[in-house]
Amino acid sequence: MFIGLQFLKDAVPDIKQNPEILEFLTRYTDLGFWSILLFLAIGTLLTIIIQSSSATMALTLIMTAQGWIPFPLAAAMVLGENIGTTITANLAAIVANYHAKRTARAHLIFNIIGVIWVLVLFYPFLRFVEWLVGLTGSESPYVSAAAIPVALSLFHTAFNITNTFALVWFINPIAKIVERIVPAKIEPEKEIDEPKYLTKEVLKYPETVIVSLVNESKYLYENAIFEIVAHALNIHRDDIKSDLKPKKIIKQSKENLKTNIRDLYYRKVKTIYGEIIRYATTAQSTLKLSKIQNRRIAQIKIANRLMVEIIRDTRELSRNVEQYLPSENQYIAKEYDKFRKKIVKVLRIIYLFRTKGENKKDQYFSKLLKLKEQAKAGIHQSSKSIDKLIRDDLISVDMASSLVNDNDNVNDIVKHLIEVAELLYIEKDPLLENGNVHTEPDMATAEI
Repeated sequence: MFIGLQFLKDAVPDIKQNPEILEFLTRYTDLGFWSILLFLAIGTLLTIIIQSSSATMALTLIMTAQGWIPFPLAAAMVLGENIGTTITANLAAIVANYHAKRTARAHLIFNIIGVIWVLVLFYPFLRFVEWLVGLTGSESPYVSAAAIPVALSLFHTAFNITNTFALVWFINPIAKIVERIVPAKIEPEKEIDEPKYLTKEVLKYPETVIVSLVNESKYLYENAIFEIVAHALNIHRDDIKSDLKPKKIIKQSKENLKTNIRDLYYRKVKTIYGEIIRYATTAQSTLKLSKIQNRRIAQIKIANRLMVEIIRDTRELSRNVEQYLPSENQYIAKEYDKFRKKIVKVLRIIYLFRTKGENKKDQYFSKLLKLKEQAKAGIHQSSKSIDKLIRDDLISVDMASSLVNDNDNVNDIVKHLIEVAELLYIEKDPLLENGNVHTEPDMATAEI
């Protein structure tokens, strides 16, 4: 858009180098207030054509220096420049969303209202500017053409400052007017989420397809996976993002969110996951990739496979959370609260790791690595508290079996959540880590 505006500026005649073009305007300087309105319109039009209010100001100063127009008409052109300069923003907003369009319209309305009230008080306002010029030690702009540049600068400054202080009290009414002019355009929610970054064009180059695959995978991880894991444990995502301590979150999160994980998988994950794998495989088979690029695409595929495994494990865990969380047996409920707290803690640190900037990234990453090692050590091992509950006969055999299985599920979820974060945000090579080799995901066996 802005390159186009530059072409527009370059294509029009260079009026700044040929101000004589505007000399004919001298014949329209004695029409009374109609001249004021005419030169206001000229100032607006020139700014729209030149796409530069400062250039129009320079033309205005040249015209006054040549004696073609007096100070009041020059001030009218300055008012027009304030309207014309809003056109750039409105042109840029043509291809933008409704928020940007509203901002551009607000800019236009703000300046138009300012111009209207200054026109109503035009001559008194000019006398006020003349008084300000006198304070600087200059002559009156009505008497000396040499004083007009200072007067116009003060006029421009006084107009914008006064207009801001006057209209700042009417921001809400202006916002309501803009909202009526540009109604919100809410995109209908799709029954099935579709890729947002993957298009045919990105397959032309290795760099574009890798960036798109990473962005698509991050979006899937930060939204669908985050939502599924949190809701499956009856946790609201806003609580995880808040400053509430995990213990308090668990204590107040007893509401059953009735999450249908299978449905969420088909609506929010399956299509995008399939497209990510398809684009990644296509890139590996059709593009000339370096070893580093090929390895990066392999990492992305592994990260997506792990996301599907997270959903699978979460589905198994969710069934027992729904069954035992409201149980009258306080011991089983307490154990599942421990599981929930463990995952909430991991989700919280991953969220902070993603969002808190580079300066704290290493700090949160170190915490994630520590939690990952703890999860690895706990896989296929029941905790001491579970063993004690079994020995003391405080829970039934079925409860004990569920706890042991879900202990493994929780550790797998934690480990895979952190591994995905490593693959997408750290770009390390998991194929060489600890000798672990992940096979490529099979779409049939990975089905939820």
